[in-house]
Amino acid sequence: MDGWVRNTVANLQVQESDVERIKALPVEYKTDLDPGYTQLEDGADRVLGAWVHSLNMPARNSAIGCCGGNVSRALHYLWANIIQSEDKDLEINLLLNRASPWADIHSYLPYEGKVVVKLKKSQDNILIRIPEWTDWNQVSCDVNGSSREHIWSDNYINIEKGSRGIK
Repeated sequence: MDGWVRNTVANLQVQESDVERIKALPVEYKTDLDPGYTQLEDGADRVLGAWVHSLNMPARNSAIGCCGGNVSRALHYLWANIIQSEDKDLEINLLLNRASPWADIHSYLPYEGKVVVKLKKSQDNILIRIPEWTDWNQVSCDVNGSSREHIWSDNYINIEKGSRGIK
């Protein structure tokens, strides 16, 4: 999931530079469009923030906005499940920036190899999912600047009896 979100969804979204690149392409207005189809002069501006259907550059110019409904729904599910709390256990499933009633996640991935979790409520267990592409032998945990042992449970590290400022 981490790879899909970071490497695909983010790269498929039409950004300002894409709009400028699209505007620089030769314009071919068609006069023989089928009924119900339109070709807008400001079409490039209208797709800012939408998603294209391929990372392949030639295809990026041909089909924009095909995935808006599905990607928007997927992003909602991702956002809703980045962090969850049940009883006194906190589970962080994706290391993405996120504020919640229980904790704030400050992710420095992929540029730095750290994630800072600022707890807002006391938790008995803090489970943090470590991405599969991580060198798990290099994973460490600091709490308020002091090294802290953690327990591995599947792809998660469990930091028991958490305290504020887990890094």
